[in-house]
Amino acid sequence: MPSANYSTQPWTCKDYDEEECREQVVQSLIEHYNTIYDCVFLPTSVPGASGLLIAAYSNGELRLFNWQRVSRSWLATRTQQGHELSWQAHTGPVYAAALLQSQDFGALLITAGDDGYVKIWRVLDIITAATAAAAAATAAGGSTTPPAAAAAVQIPHVQNPL
Repeated sequence: MPSANYSTQPWTCKDYDEEECREQVVQSLIEHYNTIYDCVFLPTSVPGASGLLIAAYSNGELRLFNWQRVSRSWLATRTQQGHELSWQAHTGPVYAAALLQSQDFGALLITAGDDGYVKIWRVLDIITAATAAAAAATAAGGSTTPPAAAAAVQIPHVQNPL
C-alpha cells in the first residue's frame, strides 16, 4: 500500500493506513503543544550564520530557522515557513540556550536540558549540517546527519526539599 503523508495531502479512503494515520495524529498533537523555552540568534561573525535563529523546544529538539525568510514570508502572505534543520538535542525539554565566543573553538552554542546535560555545539557544525540538509532536500532521497555535540556534561538533579 502506498504511503500517504497526511500533513500535506488530503485524506482519502484508498490511502488509509490506521497505524500511519494514528502516528500522524499523535505527531500533529505533539507539534501543536510543543513549547519554545529559549532562542538565540547566531552571530553574524560566523560565515553563513547571518539571519539564523536557534529555538529550544519542550520535546528536546533544537531547530534552526532563517528568521529573515520566515518573517518576510509571514508579512507578505501570512503563511508559515518551516525550519532549516531540526535535531534531537536532549531526551527531555531544552530549557536554555546561550552563545559563547571561544578564542580556540569559535562560536559555541550551549544548551541545558531536563535530562541533566549541558551540551556544547560548534556553530560551524550546525551551519554545515544545515547546508547538507538543504542539499539533501533537493536531491531525491537524500538524508543528512544531525550535528553532534562537541561536549556534554551531566549535572546531577537536586531535589527541592520544599
